[in-house]
Parts: sequence; structure tokens; C-alpha cells
Amino acid sequence: MSRIGKKPVAIGKAKVAVNGQKINVEGPKGKLALDEPVERYVPELRGWKYPTDDSPKIRVRELLTHTAGFVTDDPWGDRQTPVPEEDFTRLLREGVRFTRPPATAMEYSNLGYALLGRIIANVSGQPYKDFVQQLLFNPLGMTSTVLPTT
Repeated sequence: MSRIGKKPVAIGKAKVAVNGQKINVEGPKGKLALDEPVERYVPELRGWKYPTDDSPKIRVRELLTHTAGFVTDDPWGDRQTPVPEEDFTRLLREGVRFTRPPATAMEYSNLGYALLGRIIANVSGQPYKDFVQQLLFNPLGMTSTVLPTT
């Protein structure tokens, strides 16, 4: 959210750009690799049931390019409020539905970018909102801009 006067204003799809930038920052530091399976950084994904027996595991690259094979959730995700961390962790442990195997076609997914946020938090060792505030908003002088909290 950004504040105009005293009223917060939602930053909307800015999280998509923020996550992409943060992945680009962490990647060169050697903390993550685009072609590694996401489960390396988010252990809750281990054991997920993929659409076919020979489906490749989701890589960070597929999350960035919306090619993870997730069911499109754009209209749904746009109306949602932030999900508590415990609920998101539970969702990840239980697994999700796929429309196709990963890396086969593009389909917009808020879930994919939420997973990128989890990767950023796990790799950086700090809450996502703190990482973004410290590495992006503060250096740009965006002192009235905050991410929604749960």
C-alpha cells in the first residue's frame, strides 16, 4: 500500500514486479538458482502430486514466467486479502491443482508469485515485507509505502 495523505492506497500488482526484482537480486548473490526445483527453497512442496508421472518439478523459472502449470487464479487472487502464514503453509503442504505439467504453457498465477515471496523470505531469512522494505522501498525513499499485512 502507498499512502496519499493519511489514507493507504493498495499497490495492486506491484508485488509481481517486486518479487521478480528480488529474485534477480538474490540469484546473483548465489543464494538461489532459477533452474533449481522450488522445493529446495520451500520444503512444503516436497511430495506434491504432479499432473503426470513424468512431469518435471516446478523450478523458480516457472514461477517467474507463469509456467508452473497452476490453475489460473487472477480474478480470485485480486479480491483476496493477505493469507496468514500458517494458512499458506497448510495450503502448500496439502498440494494444489494443476491444469498442465510445469514448463509447458503460460497461465497467470498469483499463487506462483506468492511462492516467490515465500522463497524470498526463506532465502533471505527475514519476513518478506521486511526484506522488501529494506532492500527496495527505503532506498527509493518510499517511506509511506507498505505491503499489506496479515
